[in-house]
Amino acid sequence: MSRLAVFFPGIGYKVSYPLFYYSRKILQKYGYDIMEMEYDMIGHSYMKERLKDKDGDREKLRKDVLGFAADSVTECEKQLKKKDIQKYERILFVGKSIGTVIASAAAAKLGIKAEYIMLTPLEYAFQITDNIEGIAFAATQDPIADYSEIKKLCTRCTTELFTVSGGNHSLETGDVINDIKNLGYFAHNFEEYISGNKKTVYDFSARLHDGRETDFSKFKGKVLLIVNTATGCGFTPQYTEIESIYNKYKEDGFEVLDFPCNQFMNQAPGTSEEIHSFCRARYSISFDQFEKIEVNGEREFPLYTYLKEKRGFEGFDLSTQNGRFLDHKAREIDPEYETNNDIKWNFTKFLIDRNGHVLSRYEPLTDMNTIEDDIKRLL
Repeated sequence: MSRLAVFFPGIGYKVSYPLFYYSRKILQKYGYDIMEMEYDMIGHSYMKERLKDKDGDREKLRKDVLGFAADSVTECEKQLKKKDIQKYERILFVGKSIGTVIASAAAAKLGIKAEYIMLTPLEYAFQITDNIEGIAFAATQDPIADYSEIKKLCTRCTTELFTVSGGNHSLETGDVINDIKNLGYFAHNFEEYISGNKKTVYDFSARLHDGRETDFSKFKGKVLLIVNTATGCGFTPQYTEIESIYNKYKEDGFEVLDFPCNQFMNQAPGTSEEIHSFCRARYSISFDQFEKIEVNGEREFPLYTYLKEKRGFEGFDLSTQNGRFLDHKAREIDPEYETNNDIKWNFTKFLIDRNGHVLSRYEPLTDMNTIEDDIKRLL
């Protein structure tokens, strides 16, 4: 198969910088021809200052970004016409920052069916086209891009999003050791996507509360909410809300996979059957409940190793009393809990799309209405 990867640079982000350097290495490993777009760097300098202005006119900024993208596409069009695009069976547009906007605009204008690898994307990239097939990497503390908006847009477009907790517009945190780990996380998921040897939740299986083995391939084509639960937790009443959402959407292809876990203050005592009987009697649950497992540590269930690799911890809202409570409890278990992707408490949830991709992770305090809205968008 003939393959082409086209790089769309960001503001001042050179091809020798880590994200582009390792992207290029991986793509060359898999036989891709590499092409780098060049466009007006004077305009880039202007846009760099505009993007920093968080207090400015957001509508004017949007128009400026889209206008700059349109001008840059004119330059890209000349370069792309020199390449025999039609001969390639797979085309990747690898964009960084404002380069993600230019990549979207180029594909739309030139009618190129490309897959996107979006590095710290700007939200405007999603305003050009809804057909964002590919993956994205973003950071929770990005000073330029609105992470919460990027997260919503990726969910809407079913673009798999990989998150670096505490990272900036270059996916860096300022902690060298942590940044090296994050770079490995980036390279691993980048290569997994490129190689096509990508795992999904369908590659796993688990035993139900009664010991019956369940192959997750049975859930292909369905939207899944995977949750670790406990029967003696302050969040246990969430069972009522989860059951309500399940009943609303189960006929539309929605399933809940419930994994009791006793790792957080021993709040899930008893056998798997005892837990199931309690949940049926007290909360009338009707979704699948599996055997009790561990979600962290040496004996963690393989599915949870996979889930945590795909969706990292994004932090608690410390402006709320409940957020500060969870911060305190998580710190008792692990004083450096913010630096890893472990499950922090009961009722952490993962949302899986119809293709088996992990789209979102929700900490226990996330409003169930928000989660329901995300589920509806996928159905």
